[in-house]
Amino acid sequence: MLLTLLFYLRVKESIYRRGARRWRKLYRVNGHLFQAKRFNRKAYCGHCAERIWGLGRQGYKCINCKLLVHKRCHRLIPQTCQRLMVSIHHVPSS
Repeated sequence: MLLTLLFYLRVKESIYRRGARRWRKLYRVNGHLFQAKRFNRKAYCGHCAERIWGLGRQGYKCINCKLLVHKRCHRLIPQTCQRLMVSIHHVPSS
């Protein structure tokens, strides 16, 4: 009985841990890699400068340059990712 209970708890724990690690979808726009985020503090869109608010994952954050945008604005970003620009300028010439 005790052995069965320990086995059950280990299986339950492994399922919980496996479920906790999720792959999040990335959206690529002009070199930015946007990931859906939930903002706990005041955040403002880098495109329209309006406050990002709502329930759940309200906006996107570039994982490279940390740019925050509304979900509706992420495809409208005209500038390329600043991290991408830095890596282009530092390419050694041969």
